[in-house]
Amino acid sequence: MVEHAKITFYKISECGYYRRGTPSPDFGAVPELLRELLAWSQGRPLVETKVFEPADGQDLHPAYLLDIRGDGDSWLVTTWNQTPSNEAGVASVKGESNVGAAQVVMNSIEEGSIPGFATYFWFIPSRGCFASIRFQHLWTGQKSLQCYMESYMSSFSSHVVTEEGNGDELEILGYAPNPGEEPVHVSPRFRTSLVYKPGETDVIRNGVESIRKIVRKTALTLTREADLAKWQQFLRWTKLRDQPAALQKVRVQYEISTGISLADLDAIIHDWNEQHDREWDDYGFCLKGESQKIRWLSHSLARSEFDLDVTRDNDEVVSPASLLAALADKRAAILRVLD
Repeated sequence: MVEHAKITFYKISECGYYRRGTPSPDFGAVPELLRELLAWSQGRPLVETKVFEPADGQDLHPAYLLDIRGDGDSWLVTTWNQTPSNEAGVASVKGESNVGAAQVVMNSIEEGSIPGFATYFWFIPSRGCFASIRFQHLWTGQKSLQCYMESYMSSFSSHVVTEEGNGDELEILGYAPNPGEEPVHVSPRFRTSLVYKPGETDVIRNGVESIRKIVRKTALTLTREADLAKWQQFLRWTKLRDQPAALQKVRVQYEISTGISLADLDAIIHDWNEQHDREWDDYGFCLKGESQKIRWLSHSLARSEFDLDVTRDNDEVVSPASLLAALADKRAAILRVLD
């Protein structure tokens, strides 16, 4: 079955175990990380593949390793991103109910199951990059993947040196190039950045003195205190009071008529690059002499859309084997996005 996929590329800027202040790792690399993750996950229950817990207020989904497989210089990592729930189940709101009187339904969760959604990442180690493959969801899950990889390297890889601590806990002493060796002073890192093509970002930076208006669109998660405070401020500004009690996410777009310095513009671009993880998240800039045009940061990304011939294991999960084969079939066309 042919399905429409949105593909975004990310550069792997750091992967391995680094001494402080050095640009290159002492040991560890992307191919090794993927091979180790594959071996570590074989026969392991899904619930035991959770390697990190998001910090309070952190805009991340807890992630599990749903599948990992490789074919030469092509790897597919599929993660399962856990969504919020409680003992009563997963909450949903009836769309036909009225504002201020929303009807909330609790959908039960089968015991032992993990509510969530799948995300897909195509690694190409020889190119030093990977791509998020997005089908029906807005979230790429890339931030959770980055945290997942670094957390695995920190606590579970073969480079971790441990000793028995109190009770059943193992204390991490450090990291060694090979099992059995003494630890050295290094830190695990897995860092990524969006891949940009020459285009809109260059035009925006070169025309920074001509910027007359900034447009921001973002999605607020109202279960986060900081996002909720922003939303409540928006409501006060717009004189809106009654909102559905069960509203958890909301899309916001606003604009500011102002100029901007190059330093502030670069800070916006850097922050957006670090935090960007969903479709409804962008900055647009209007330049003098371009009355109707908005130049969006996202238009400079190495991103495109392709029809992929895949099958589904179920309504939520695309078969990893079929997805890896479909990516291999269109590899040349997809990689041209990077050119």
